[in-house]
Amino acid sequence: MNKEIKLKIAYVLFMDIVGYSKLLTSEQRGLVELLSRIVRESEHFRAADAEGSLITVPTGDGMALVFYNTPEDPVQCALDVSSAAAHHHELKLRMGIHSGPVTAVVDVSGGSNVAGAGINIAQRVMDCGDAGHILVSKHMAVDLEQYGDWKRHLHDIGECEVKHGVRLSVVNLYTEGHGNPEVPQRFRQARKILSVAHRRFEPRQTTPEGQAPFFKRKIRVVLRNDAGKEIAVKTPDWATGPRDLAIQPRGDGLGAASKIRLENKQTGGWKLDQWLEEANQLIVPPGYHFEAWVGLNHQYTEQRLERHIREERIGNLVFLVTIEGQKREVRIRVT
Repeated sequence: MNKEIKLKIAYVLFMDIVGYSKLLTSEQRGLVELLSRIVRESEHFRAADAEGSLITVPTGDGMALVFYNTPEDPVQCALDVSSAAAHHHELKLRMGIHSGPVTAVVDVSGGSNVAGAGINIAQRVMDCGDAGHILVSKHMAVDLEQYGDWKRHLHDIGECEVKHGVRLSVVNLYTEGHGNPEVPQRFRQARKILSVAHRRFEPRQTTPEGQAPFFKRKIRVVLRNDAGKEIAVKTPDWATGPRDLAIQPRGDGLGAASKIRLENKQTGGWKLDQWLEEANQLIVPPGYHFEAWVGLNHQYTEQRLERHIREERIGNLVFLVTIEGQKREVRIRVT
């Protein structure tokens, strides 16, 4: 039986070797040994290990390092490892860092192991990156900004959808000689789906046919399909985040009673001018524009809307997009 020690907030550095599964067994063994040597030689690894404030967990193609002192420890260690790995072109690493609750346990052989959200999310953050990336969860980045001069090295790259549909806000950490400044492939793919061609606040007091009378003002957003292939767009009737505007076909609150329609390339106007019910979807060919109207209640003025956007009380329009059978939730900034 495993003996549970205690639950603590830890600072977790998760790393693995990119392309490990495609290597020969002898190559895998050689790179794991090289990585282990590089990590053991890290100044910050040695210091934490000497203090007894570090747990090391091998993962086969990499490892997790669980620190218990400050948020700087895993970051400094990641920079040490990144610097040393740069001298070995055959060793391609990606790293993820997060702070959260971790349960340390002792297994039947007396070895140390860990479990908990802290280590799980660190791995998910790492999974969002490519070779050379040192990615940090937004939660961890906020903590890190309180120490030293880290803020100028932290670059927000948005949200990444990971296992079980969970969305993580991720920050790219890089300096002049460490890390990878390129946007990870998973984020580039997400950005290619939709782009905003136009946004306008509609303050008119008239109520279009079919729209609930309560929603007399609107945000009108025109978007373009940038995916390079046909997509199917649905408008969910829920908001999955506190700052989301769900484009709802019915109901109360901000974002209800909204319209979505596709452009007509032949006439330059719009076609499929209809209200979408929850079960319906709009098929958008590559390069085409489509329009969404988000209903606002009568209390909204343009000044109030802009203030709420600045204060991040309103953030994203949410669309459910299907590309070649794969579903993806896409958020578009109202700004």
